[in-house]
Amino acid sequence: MNKNYLFAVGILLAALLPACQHPFPPASAIQGNPMARTITYGGSLNYNPSTVTIAPGGSVIWDSSFYGGHTLYIDNGAGICATSFSSTSFPVTVTFPNAGSFKFHCSIHTACGTTCGGCTGGMQGLVLVQ
Repeated sequence: MNKNYLFAVGILLAALLPACQHPFPPASAIQGNPMARTITYGGSLNYNPSTVTIAPGGSVIWDSSFYGGHTLYIDNGAGICATSFSSTSFPVTVTFPNAGSFKFHCSIHTACGTTCGGCTGGMQGLVLVQ
């Protein structure tokens, strides 16, 4: 079954269940957004930059330099993984409508794997929305 279809069904279910509602929309291509920041692969298993600050409603783009060798897991601001992307999904654009601190990491290159929160070391970063 198509991964995008399953992801869309998951988003629909999350919208129908307020207790499980997504904190931000799924990845979307937003062209010409002046509030967008781009993160690239910095080599040596690092994000460049590892921390970005955007305004509410702004977007973060993880560019195509991550394609094929990295994944992306983003928490919901409370240490729970809310969104994930496979190594073939890049480039990825995520819009963050609400203020908060959102950690992200590569599940391949951290001790976190596919869980969020409490991650130490490895390939990880932070989106500050303020």
